[in-house]
Amino acid sequence: MQSSLPFRQPPAPADGRVASLVALDHAHAVGLVRQGLGARLCGPHQAEQAVRQAGAGAREAYGSWEGFAAGYTLGRMLAFDNGAFGLEYDRALHLHRVLTQDPSSPWRGLPFA
Repeated sequence: MQSSLPFRQPPAPADGRVASLVALDHAHAVGLVRQGLGARLCGPHQAEQAVRQAGAGAREAYGSWEGFAAGYTLGRMLAFDNGAFGLEYDRALHLHRVLTQDPSSPWRGLPFA
């Protein structure tokens, strides 16, 4: 079993533990699919299937949008801010807040599971 990572900054889960950093990989996969579709390297059906596969992987690792956001934010901090709370952390935290607090956000209207 994979151990969780301590995370005390927002958007830390209530218990302060992040189950996984794989959210960053799933988010990158969806971004690449969007770019591939835009460049006509795949069709809409292929793109949809790839996005669904990324979503299934995210649901296996996380139980909520908040858990996903914590993994994504911590992953960005470790990957792009050299483990410090810098610009990439601030950007990811801003996205987290918009997606979890804006009433028109898809995260507010779509169930995670």
